[in-house]
Amino acid sequence: MKNNVIKLINEKTPSDLISFKDFACKYNMKKGYLYKLHSAGKFKRYKRGVWKISESEVLNVLERVI
Repeated sequence: MKNNVIKLINEKTPSDLISFKDFACKYNMKKGYLYKLHSAGKFKRYKRGVWKISESEVLNVLERVI
């Protein structure tokens, strides 16, 4: 029998995904700065309805940048 279940989240997807807008509001920063860091290749984004980022990954990047 064939399994027809689609696995939407794989093992490589972080569990702490947050949207750009929510991250910017939570940490009092501009969305444009987050987009700029992403464009520079500092962190990955994931498509889950809207583009989302890993909160812990971005915080690590911000520690190195600031």
